[in-house]
Amino acid sequence: MQYFITQKAISKSLKHCCTIDGDKKKFIILSDFHMGIASHYDGFLNNSKLIAFALKEYIKNDYTIVINGDFLELWVNRNIETIKYIHQDIFEILDEANQKGNLVYIAGNHDSTIFNHPEELTTRFSLRTRKNIPCLKTPVYLSAKVVRTDKPDILIIHGHQASFYNFYTIPLLRWGIRYLFRPLEILGMKDTTRERLSSIEFGRVDAQLTHYAKQNNCIVVAGHTHSSVCEDTGHYYNDGTVIMPRCATLLELEENHFSLIRWDIHIKTSGTLHARRKVLVKRNADVRI
Repeated sequence: MQYFITQKAISKSLKHCCTIDGDKKKFIILSDFHMGIASHYDGFLNNSKLIAFALKEYIKNDYTIVINGDFLELWVNRNIETIKYIHQDIFEILDEANQKGNLVYIAGNHDSTIFNHPEELTTRFSLRTRKNIPCLKTPVYLSAKVVRTDKPDILIIHGHQASFYNFYTIPLLRWGIRYLFRPLEILGMKDTTRERLSSIEFGRVDAQLTHYAKQNNCIVVAGHTHSSVCEDTGHYYNDGTVIMPRCATLLELEENHFSLIRWDIHIKTSGTLHARRKVLVKRNADVRI
């Protein structure tokens, strides 16, 4: 029953899919920024400079950037204009990639409203000029498919499709988080919106997406759970999240190889800080039966 629900949700997402030629491009896939308004709920704020540096490096090396959902935190926050102002440096960097045709934006459950209103990303208000200026004019998809010659297709989805309530009851959950759980969290209640805090839930999501990949002889790349995965047979990968407490994880796809990457801030013996890229796992982007 659960797999049938997952399959149906993924089929709906595939109706709004971006198809990419995987033979000609190299990619990074990253998700779950949960970009907010520099408040207690802005999980991205601590790693914003680290991610800005990493994105610039990838753009310089002609990578296609795939934002795999939950770029914006729109369950807690209602005012997207404030988010665009606070994190304008990230929007400017992504717009540079977009100008080169090297950006794909996939909506997740926390920024699903952007899929219906992508025009909200196109401009932002400038305090200096006192008028709207260009921000990020890009299509918003629900999935992406990387097509390669003589290799399995790679399906990129946020991953909430494997969770019934995170796909089918988004308006209700958004209302609950914004008006019920957020006030309770201020009083000391644990944040219930983070999938990674529930081993049962994210284990179920990983299992459903792995099963879908095997049934459809493809590779599935997801986010959503905030927990990176490189499944043994090569069917399922999870890019983790860029808002880990002291680091960010993402996936690189280049020359038919996946690399799970961790970016963090390293302190040299001289006392200076620098952004460090570390390869955690590298695997052939193929599947084993």
